[in-house]
Amino acid sequence: HVYFQYPMKFDAKKAGMPRATFIKAMQAENLPVGAGYVKPIYLYPIYQQQPHKCAGPFTHAKPEYPKGLCPVTEKLYAEELVTTNICRYPLTKEHVDLFVEGIRKIYAARDELAKL
Repeated sequence: HVYFQYPMKFDAKKAGMPRATFIKAMQAENLPVGAGYVKPIYLYPIYQQQPHKCAGPFTHAKPEYPKGLCPVTEKLYAEELVTTNICRYPLTKEHVDLFVEGIRKIYAARDELAKL
């Protein structure tokens, strides 16, 4: 199997730094990571502005997609999800080992990074 993205749940408290700091540090080490994935689709303007009407027997009902509708999804997107494509062809075990070593290096420097 070849992964398109490898998702990881980031715990800022355990890491001792915000996710944004971790992402910047990983990218500074030239390691492929991203924050979040895609914004929850119901938070896009087309769903928030609701220019459409429901069809069918329930035309009186106006669909609502408020922020907070899927709190776990929103928290992952905004705070916890970190993605990488390190597990794809043609990358090898050595690439993954370098990635893990980068995480260890950044974790070891967490006190200095948290001050930034």
